[in-house]
Amino acid sequence: GYNGIVFDNLGGPVETANNVIIDGENTASLYSQRDGAGSGMIYSDFVNTNWQIKNIIIDADRANSTDDANYGIRFDNTTNGITLDNVTMDDAEIYGVWFNGAATNITMQNSNFENFDGWTGTQMIRFESNITGLTITNTDINLDFANSVNDGQYGIVFVTGTTASNININDLTINEADIDGFYINGAVTNFTMTNSTFTNNFDGIEFYNGYNHSNLNITNSTFTGHGRSAILINTAAGTNSGTISGNTISNNASNGIWFYSGDGNKAYTVSNN
Repeated sequence: GYNGIVFDNLGGPVETANNVIIDGENTASLYSQRDGAGSGMIYSDFVNTNWQIKNIIIDADRANSTDDANYGIRFDNTTNGITLDNVTMDDAEIYGVWFNGAATNITMQNSNFENFDGWTGTQMIRFESNITGLTITNTDINLDFANSVNDGQYGIVFVTGTTASNININDLTINEADIDGFYINGAVTNFTMTNSTFTNNFDGIEFYNGYNHSNLNITNSTFTGHGRSAILINTAAGTNSGTISGNTISNNASNGIWFYSGDGNKAYTVSNN
C-alpha cells in the first residue's frame, strides 16, 4: 500500500484518534515500499488529540531509487497535543512532517530530519494552518542532498496567512536549505529562539510580508555562511517588536540582520551580537 500506519476517514462523521502512542523502543522502523501521490509513513485524517510518536526511525527512502515516499508524518486534520520525541526522519520527498489543519500544543524534541537523497523541493516541517503553542528542542534539520549543490528548499514553514503564537525554539539546527531555513509568512506573537544554529542556507530565518510581528526574541544563536542574509524581518505592519541579542552572525553574503519594507515606530532592540 501507499502508507505505513493509517487512520483514514472513509466517509460519514469525521472520526477521532485520541491518546495514540507509537513507540519503537529504539528498534522499530518504518521503511518505504513505494512512491505515490499520497504515500506516507504515518498518515491520519482523523481529528488528532494527544499523540506520542517516539523512539522510531521513519525512512521514506526506496532502495536503489531517488523516487521516495512523499511524506513522513502527515496530519490532514486538526491536531492538539502532539509529541515527537527521538524520531529519525529520512528522505521524505515533499514534507517530512505535515500539519495540514490547525495545530495546538506541538512538541518536537531530540530528533533528526535528513534529506540524503529525498528531493530538492523538500519542506521538512510544514504548518498549513494556525499554530498555537509549538516547542522544538534539541532537533537537527539537514536539507543537504548528498553529492549535489541542489538541496532541499525549506527547513520549517509557516505558510502564507497562518497565525502563530507562543513559539519556543531551543537548540535547533538547520543546515543547507536552498531558500529558507525557517520561513514564516503570517502574524506572529511571542516567538522565542535561543541556542540555535543556522548554517549555509540561502536565508536563515525570514518573517515575511505585512504582518504584525510581536515580541520576537532571537538570542544566543549562530547564523553563518548564508547565500543571502541571516535574519530578515518585514516591518511594514504597525506592530513590530522584539530583541535580537547575544548572537554570532558571520560570513553571510548580503546582510546579517535585515529590517525591510516598513517605516514608522518599531520597537526592536539589537545588542551584544
